[in-house]
Amino acid sequence: MLALRGWSSTHLLNGVISGGHIGLGTLIWSAELPIVRVIGFVLLGAGSFIGWLASFKRYHLVADTPTSRITTAAQGYIELVGRSELHPGASSVGSHADMPCVWQRYVVYRKNGEKWSVVDRGQTDTTFLLVDDSGECVIDPEQAEVFTTHRRTSHSSDYKRVVEYLRPMDTLYALGELATHNSSRTHVHKGDDVRSLLTEWKEDKQTLLERFDHNEDGQVDVQEWQEARKAAQKEVNERHRDMQSSPDVHVLRAPKDGRPFLLSNRDPDRLARLYQWWSWLHLAVFATAAVASLVLWGRDSF
Repeated sequence: MLALRGWSSTHLLNGVISGGHIGLGTLIWSAELPIVRVIGFVLLGAGSFIGWLASFKRYHLVADTPTSRITTAAQGYIELVGRSELHPGASSVGSHADMPCVWQRYVVYRKNGEKWSVVDRGQTDTTFLLVDDSGECVIDPEQAEVFTTHRRTSHSSDYKRVVEYLRPMDTLYALGELATHNSSRTHVHKGDDVRSLLTEWKEDKQTLLERFDHNEDGQVDVQEWQEARKAAQKEVNERHRDMQSSPDVHVLRAPKDGRPFLLSNRDPDRLARLYQWWSWLHLAVFATAAVASLVLWGRDSF
């Protein structure tokens, strides 16, 4: 499924700052009103400071968080490295049959004269697998910040579509919140389940009579009801045995406390350096904007 949910605010902020800070700074400096120049540089500096905080935090998380193995990982915020795979029997996600993907992000542009404007964007939120030598983990990519080296651009008339994607068998880095669902460790309430099943049977009275009204008097007497209870207990026991024999299911998703959820097919060391570079860039823009604001404030009268 393609969705706008999870489109990374950090990606957008980095893109705006990196792609437009020089032009924006030039535009602000050339403004006629002094107050507009000061306010413009203050806002540019504030945006860069937020970008520095976000990138610096991600740099340290990627650089300092130890890599865990799936089957022995502690519950909570962890780092995993493995390979990306589709679920068994699942089809490739996205819109290109010749480009197998486990995840995809797209932006559609329309040409207006000499300029391109964004008319649509989104990304898939279908789950896929991360597999290491110890086991497999389900990746729920909703709200993930994804860095990928795979990119494709296609043109059609006045439209341009840019697609970034993760492929099956990519080396995948993941930083997020792990939750393991293990039926064998789940406390089961057999009594509650038996009562619930008997209540369900009572609601289908005709079937209940067909199964347990052996004397065919149109009602289930005490002895017949005891037989129904034993049958319910047997069915519940079988259900619980099936549940307890099922394997653990590990799921990595966006942390509930707002910490970053990162996915990338880049080498973790290179990803850390990328965030470090972003943090330096944001800090440089912040410092430049702060100095420009102070110079203008001292030079111009309002």
